[in-house]
Amino acid sequence: MRREPSDIEGQGQSRSIGRPSPGVRAAGPRASPGGRAELLVLQRAAGNRAVVRGLAEPAAAPPVVQLTLFHEGGKGVVVTERVRGIVRWVRKASVQPGGSRHIANIQNRGFPGFRRGKAEHAGGRPYDNNPQPDRHRLPLDQTYQEWDVNPVAPGAARDAERVVTSNTGVAYYSNDHYRNFTRLRD
Repeated sequence: MRREPSDIEGQGQSRSIGRPSPGVRAAGPRASPGGRAELLVLQRAAGNRAVVRGLAEPAAAPPVVQLTLFHEGGKGVVVTERVRGIVRWVRKASVQPGGSRHIANIQNRGFPGFRRGKAEHAGGRPYDNNPQPDRHRLPLDQTYQEWDVNPVAPGAARDAERVVTSNTGVAYYSNDHYRNFTRLRD
């Protein structure tokens, strides 16, 4: 006979501590391949009733990320000379597609980049300017490209520092992967 979570809940007692009950499957937002140990700890502490109830609860909503636009010097964001150097560099025609420093597929990662000296940076893709949960975004009357501030090391993940440039020549710096922007002075 297959046991459903409602059957176990009605018994008011915990079955085997070492193995889940036959026919009971962890389901819902908290179930994961590595979640079995957490499930067993819950069973030991509160019994199957609490575990079944906990699995039925919806997951907490992710924290709201707010996009805020600051003017340079606002919010204590320091715009370094390295950031300014990247902005000057990416405005060159040689970095744009077809240019001598443009890389169509940087390190076989599936996106474009550019060379600055011996270093390779990711960048040049369109920045979509999607609204954040609070509906803020960069000005809508422009198109944007995103650029990494720091070089990309082979096999390593990219960091959070980005520069976004617009078709009108305005540049924005984000030190937290597009959550907040600082408009750079020209």
